Amino acid sequence: MLLYSLLEITQDDYSLKHASIHYQFSYYHYLYKRRITTRWQWERCTLRSQFFQLVFSR
Repeated sequence: MLLYSLLEITQDDYSLKHASIHYQFSYYHYLYKRRITTRWQWERCTLRSQFFQLVFSR
């Protein structure tokens, strides 16, 4: 009985992890499908901010 409940708990944990992974993947897929240009702009923005941080941190 104890072994069975432990197995159930681990299976539940696994399904939770699987669901979270699936959700993250679908979210990224949705972002990717929306626009690649926005992703490119966002990357440019982050690169610019990183560059400014580098410059101003000196």
